[in-house]
Formats: sequence, structure tokens, C-alpha cells
Amino acid sequence: MKKTIMIIMVFIITCSAQAAGTGGGAAAFLRAGAGARALSLSGAFSASYDDASCGYWNPAAVAFTGRPGISTMYSLLSDERAYNYAAIVYPTPAGAFGFSFLNFSIGGIEGRTSDTEGYTEIKDTENAYSITYAYPITRWFSAGANFKVLQITLGDYSAGGISFDAGVILKASEIVSVGVSLRDAAGFLKWNTGYKEDIPILMRIGTQVKLFDNILNLSVDAEKNEFEGLAVMSGAEVSLFKMFFLRAGLSYGMDSYEFDYTAGMGARVPVSTFLIQADYAFQKEEYFTSFQAQHRFSLSVYF
Repeated sequence: MKKTIMIIMVFIITCSAQAAGTGGGAAAFLRAGAGARALSLSGAFSASYDDASCGYWNPAAVAFTGRPGISTMYSLLSDERAYNYAAIVYPTPAGAFGFSFLNFSIGGIEGRTSDTEGYTEIKDTENAYSITYAYPITRWFSAGANFKVLQITLGDYSAGGISFDAGVILKASEIVSVGVSLRDAAGFLKWNTGYKEDIPILMRIGTQVKLFDNILNLSVDAEKNEFEGLAVMSGAEVSLFKMFFLRAGLSYGMDSYEFDYTAGMGARVPVSTFLIQADYAFQKEEYFTSFQAQHRFSLSVYF
């Protein structure tokens, strides 16, 4: 009974960490998004390749990043939740390599074996370690893959697992790119109780259009979860003096029949030979009232 209650709780908790309107299922934290810039565009980022967090959305994008970079994200959430991300990308003549770390945790969970017995506070911690490789097959086409190792602990229970991502990006022109990604293929979690869960497969296709010498960037993604209906995400980014950025996003879920909105801003400043970028994203809490929000902060450095 205790095992059942705890496992159900972790699914509910991770669902509340969702930011992009995706649903639950095993390892739901993997689908909550990464990078404040991408999240401020409602996650319409599968065809984007100029950000160090792009490997989360499409591993093929890492091949076109052009320079080494580090990206981090911190999330300000309610109810003692933490959701953080860090990534490194490093392009070489033999292809581009990347590594990322994704963490979700929450404390203060009531753990008990019956309704009448006293409870103890337990903590849920969920981590994903990802290795990325991408190769530019031509100047306009790349392919890539992620290999992820998963670790989850919830009180006395723990689970481990793996999953794979794959993707391609086509740069149709200097202003238009198209991306396709398949995430969490062959993914599973194996609990120390012997229980095994399959992670839902997610497929995305998207496009990005850069207009007016990158002053205006528009992006649209369509996403299909293995167990859920289609969701459509769109985003717009306006560049001011190529240093400051205003962003907005809108998404619609075919299952929920609801629109969700996002917004954000950013600044990009050259310092010596480095390029430093700071980004902020605002998102409505999916499982709470419209007056509560999630705040994401990212800091990236390019060498």
C-alpha cells in the first residue's frame, strides 16, 4: 500500500512541474522544458540551433551552435519544488558534443502506510544525465542523438532507467529551418520493488523563420505524446539592437482545449572574447490558479 501511494504521489508531483502544457506519465520531469529563452517561446524550439540548451529540444541542433557554450537554468516554483538545468555544448571538426543535467525535487511529502498512522516527511529527487552527439552531414543538414541516464529516489524507494532522443535539422535557407525530433524512445524506469514503467515517446516537428536580419524570429512546433493528443506551440522573439530581446509564446492542447501563454526577455552582451546571455521566462502554473506563475532564469556563456 505504501509503495502504491508513493508512486502515485511522484507522478502527481512531477505533473505539477510541467511548464509547457505536457501531461504526466513516467519521468514526467523530462518533458517540462529547458532554457528560459525556449520556454518563453512556449517551447517552440525544435528547429532552433543558436542556444546552448538546444540539445534538449533537438539533439541535431547542437551541430549548428557554432561555438562552445554553457547554459544554466534556475526555476522559482511554489510548494518547495526545484527544477534546474545545466548544459555544455562543444563543436569540433568530428561533430558536436554535449552534456546536460536536469533535476527536479520536492520536499515535505507526507509518507505513511495507512490513513491513521503518523507520517514522516520524505523527499522526491529526480535526475537525468544526458550525453549528446550531433554531426553536420552537410552545411544545411544535421543529425544527432541523446543518451539519457535517469535516477529517481522517493523515500525508501528508488528507480533507474535510460532513454534515447534522436533528431534532424534542415536549414532550408538562411532564414528558414525545420526540425524533427523523437524523444525518450525505448525509455523505461525500473524501481527497486521490481516494478517497471515505460516512458512515453514524444515526437515533435517545428520550423523557425528569421526575418528582417534576425530582428524578428518566429517559430512553431507541433508535439504528439504517445498517450496524449496533439499540442501546438508558437513563439515570437523581437531583437532590439541585437542586444535586448522581448519574447512571447502561445500554445494550445487538443486534449485540454485550452490556450497557455508565456512571455520573457533577455540580454546578450559581449565581454572580451566571451558572449554572455541572460534570459527570463514567465509561465502560468498549469495545475494551479491563473494568478500563480513559474519564473525561469537562465545564464549562458559562449566562448
